Amino acid sequence: MQQYSTTQTTNNSVDLRSHDAHASVNNVMAALIIMFPIMLFIGVKAYKGYRVALLHKQIATLEKLWHLDVKNKK
Repeated sequence: MQQYSTTQTTNNSVDLRSHDAHASVNNVMAALIIMFPIMLFIGVKAYKGYRVALLHKQIATLEKLWHLDVKNKK
């Protein structure tokens, strides 16, 4: 009895490359999804800090003007 067997070689490198490309895209998307809220939070906190500093500067300027005005009226 004779047995016939054939072997076929398959080239899976194309499949691996496409899988790697999908995995890297997934990793980038995951990083963006995680980083966006963090960066948004940091941006809002920085803007609020800037506004507070600007308000303090404006208050200091108005107080100086008020003190000058009081001295001039005496």
